[in-house]
Amino acid sequence: MSLLTFTELYHQNCIVELSKQVQQLTELLLERDSESSEQRAETSETCKWVLDEDGAWDTECGNRFEVTEGTPHGNNMFFCAFCGKRLEEE
Repeated sequence: MSLLTFTELYHQNCIVELSKQVQQLTELLLERDSESSEQRAETSETCKWVLDEDGAWDTECGNRFEVTEGTPHGNNMFFCAFCGKRLEEE
């Protein structure tokens, strides 16, 4: 059995403490994500975009977006650029 130096023991202790902190942070993030999912479920899961007479898209979240060619879905846009919800064209 070899004896560890003070420095080696110190580094091992630091690694153990860092591992504990990473585990605590991971648990906090998982809790937050779970709460966020519940909040998203309570609200509308989509943001409706309506094409107006000027050729711009009015968003349900209160913004306006111009697509120079085609539609948002035709340009591979599937989430609202403003609120992040799934984009629904009308």
